[in-house]
Amino acid sequence: MRAFALALAFVCLGGMPAGAATAAAAAPTAVWQRGEAAYDVKGNVSDEQARKEVQLRARSNAIELLMGRVVADKFVNMTMKRDQKKSSFILRELSASVHGLVVDVGEERWSFKPIMDRQTGAFLYTQYLYSANFKVAPPPPPDLTFGVELKLSTTNIYAGDALRFEVDVTKAAHLMVFNLAADDRVNIIYPNRFTGAILATPGHTLKLPAADHKFEITPYTLEGHAMDAESLRVIATRNPVKPPPSKDGSLSIIEFMRWLYALPPSEWSEAEQSYTIVARKP
Repeated sequence: MRAFALALAFVCLGGMPAGAATAAAAAPTAVWQRGEAAYDVKGNVSDEQARKEVQLRARSNAIELLMGRVVADKFVNMTMKRDQKKSSFILRELSASVHGLVVDVGEERWSFKPIMDRQTGAFLYTQYLYSANFKVAPPPPPDLTFGVELKLSTTNIYAGDALRFEVDVTKAAHLMVFNLAADDRVNIIYPNRFTGAILATPGHTLKLPAADHKFEITPYTLEGHAMDAESLRVIATRNPVKPPPSKDGSLSIIEFMRWLYALPPSEWSEAEQSYTIVARKP
């Protein structure tokens, strides 16, 4: 088990450019679009999981038809070593939310089709068929004036040394800070049990952790590793936002991304910086 101050550990995840801002203007008019999908229920998949998957596929289908673009592969390059089995599900969910937000659903129709072996007639699996009308609001244009910048004290650090960082914002913002770990976990740095939410103001550089925050960030390599790559990620929001649900301040990459892209697109901006941890020789 890795030893950290505040249990911090993290790996680089490809994402938006540092300081990239998200939407701001008034939301465009929502439009109704019929979407449909099928899902083959194979293996150890519950009814609840199957229903949610086929609903997400139908939602994506409606967005694709309305926006004239494929949305299923936007995050296909995300590194999810331990969450690989769940990645296709969340990739579709997240990428759809980036291109269009479903604000209402109506006229849902379900059907269930048994799929049989053509030669023996034996039952193979059940195919869930689902369609609905989705009211889709296209994402508003980005507000390039709302941004956040992140600067690390170093991009190469020995295991056990303290990592510090500076944050600047272009507009008043509430900050949450995360590390994306080499073990494919996301750990919450701010807020934490020592320090609550952080308010940043333009023209004032925040140097963190501050002297009165009563903790240090001391990353270590994974057991047996001579070196690990990790990253620090700052999420700036216009208004206070609850951090993602977690167990002891740690959650999966999928859980983190689901939380992040559920936030109103005009509410947040982000910055990310990677660093390398080098194990000390015995």
